[in-house]
Amino acid sequence: MFDEHTAANFEKALKDLSSKGMKSLVLDLRENPGGLLDQTVKMTSNFVAKGKNIVYTEDKQKKRNNYDSVGGVAEGLPLTILIDGGSASASEIFVGAIKDYGLGTLVGEKTFGKGVVQTTFYRDQDGFGDGTALKVTISKYFTPNGQNIHGIGIMPDVEVVYPAELKEKPYNRSTDPQIQKALEIARGKIK
Repeated sequence: MFDEHTAANFEKALKDLSSKGMKSLVLDLRENPGGLLDQTVKMTSNFVAKGKNIVYTEDKQKKRNNYDSVGGVAEGLPLTILIDGGSASASEIFVGAIKDYGLGTLVGEKTFGKGVVQTTFYRDQDGFGDGTALKVTISKYFTPNGQNIHGIGIMPDVEVVYPAELKEKPYNRSTDPQIQKALEIARGKIK
């Protein structure tokens, strides 16, 4: 989940891993339902050159807002990303930019397909007073290449289906075919 601490924690982890000689990164965004747009943009900026578009939004009046990379610490780092049907919203913004710029390899299954931006009005804060909230779609988002993935999702570069029989068992990384394929790809990117 992309919360208010995600970008700072991620950048700290990248710096730590780099200081230990990291040569390739596998990032697992499976079952990540999304989160805050600003955190997603900052996190994605670590891989996308400064000034390049990461995502843009359009409201119903076609007003466009661009969210561009602020630069980061991992440009050029070989990247492999695990995705599945639970990778949604902010996860798809990250994945969409990486895919559009050819900055990594996507492994797993098609993402959820949530290509809209929503805001929540909390009744207590907004004067309603009864503790309920209202979530409203305020715009659509588009990948750098202009794709709105709402209802469509993003396909992996290398499709690996997670077997249904494994979903019923305690998780074991050594039997996870998606992570095993991602590790194989990541190792192959090391020069």
